Amino acid sequence: MGLLSEVGLVFLLIQLAIWSGEISKALPWLIGLAPLAFALRYWRRNPKVFKLLFKPAGNELQYLLMIFTFVFFERAIGLIGEFWNPSFFVIPYLPLKMLKFFLLYLPWAFFQQLLLNGYFYNRLCGLEDAAAAEDAAAVCINGISQKNAVLISGILFSLVHIPNPVLLAVTLIGGWLSAYFFQRARNIYLLAVFHAILAVSTMYCLPEAWHHHLRIGPGFYTWHP
Repeated sequence: MGLLSEVGLVFLLIQLAIWSGEISKALPWLIGLAPLAFALRYWRRNPKVFKLLFKPAGNELQYLLMIFTFVFFERAIGLIGEFWNPSFFVIPYLPLKMLKFFLLYLPWAFFQQLLLNGYFYNRLCGLEDAAAAEDAAAVCINGISQKNAVLISGILFSLVHIPNPVLLAVTLIGGWLSAYFFQRARNIYLLAVFHAILAVSTMYCLPEAWHHHLRIGPGFYTWHP
């Protein structure tokens, strides 16, 4: 199976897992094993590339740019919330609730970053053991260009969140930024933290009527306040 064909199939399997929830609650978990199997097979065949996922790289300038960009993004969401949803300020125990949501969401954010960058971005770049040097995540060997790998990874990450309009927009920007900075600094831990912070901001700052409690797939339509 070709590189792009495999990536496309994995994306379709993820979508099928999400949308099959209307048929049976067990189906999403069963179907979800298939795309995970593709990722695990890729990591098993390329163990050096997998290990590099957990070895941050990058310089101070790249980290400063990453922090500034994500803080700016988070504040933009906050400002939209202050204008359109000022009532979120008076939510009882708001800081505690946001902290609890952040801590619970962080492992899920890390898993998403692992798939987004550890599988989709690296797979699109065609990284293999032979190319797994210290800068492996920044070099596309047998796949498409870095620029296209970043762009496609961000688009696919966004489309997973169909039909939620808020998450489509947030994850398109967030997914592209995550792939871009992963290519530059390869720090999946920091990206997971920013991912979770953005999820918290979206959840509490923006009107729930917009994002339906961050639901995607059929859950977006069945959500009730």
